[in-house]
Amino acid sequence: MSTYDALLKSLHSHGVAYVVVGGMAAVSHGASTPTFDLDLCYDRTIDNVDNLLSALAPFNPAARRGGGGEVLDEGWLLSELAALLTTTAGDVDLLAAITGLGRYSQFAERADTHILFGVPVKILSLDDLIVSKRAAGRPKDIAMLHELVEIAHLRG
Repeated sequence: MSTYDALLKSLHSHGVAYVVVGGMAAVSHGASTPTFDLDLCYDRTIDNVDNLLSALAPFNPAARRGGGGEVLDEGWLLSELAALLTTTAGDVDLLAAITGLGRYSQFAERADTHILFGVPVKILSLDDLIVSKRAAGRPKDIAMLHELVEIAHLRG
């Protein structure tokens, strides 16, 4: 079971620059597909990565895949395209870029801001979410894509 409220509050209090993407972004826009992790695309500056590490530290982050020898540190977060973590708050995927959209700086300004658990959280815009799901093209993305397109249609 995940409890992302404390994690999102920690990210906010540490001033981390990130955008919620993936399933939680879709749910925030009204999709009904359940999600079991928190996908974040973060600004890969040294200061922001340091803030991200500080914000995650209380949640005991550890790599979910690989040889288990990965150390969650500045070097890893600046060099890897994805850090798939397990934390005491739930699974968290830290992404360097989003398929079809690019890196954080290429779409962050278009992100919506939602209040989640009492803190402002940047959420990937519905239009960008549709672009990313279409570009990813995996079966689970295509299944969610149909619902997101319908939500966009209903919103006009």
